[in-house]
Amino acid sequence: MSPKYRSSSEWPSHLGLVVFGVVLLLFGYFEWRHGRFWHASFNERFGRPGFVPALWLMALGVLFTLIGLMPWGRISEWLDRRDDSRRK
Repeated sequence: MSPKYRSSSEWPSHLGLVVFGVVLLLFGYFEWRHGRFWHASFNERFGRPGFVPALWLMALGVLFTLIGLMPWGRISEWLDRRDDSRRK
């Protein structure tokens, strides 16, 4: 029988995702706030510079923050239970 809650070793990865997401979100927000709607980037694959929109950084920040805040242990347990009940 599986334990009700997973081990407490998951919280560093959740915290890392939340912090990374908030940093991206704040970076994009401050660029947007100061009128810099694009920032320069470098594409190593093609060897040329490019531009990345600041709103894309904000969208990625929200995405990483939500992923870090979701209780993935409970979600995966629910999915396991759902799959087991469908197989019966």
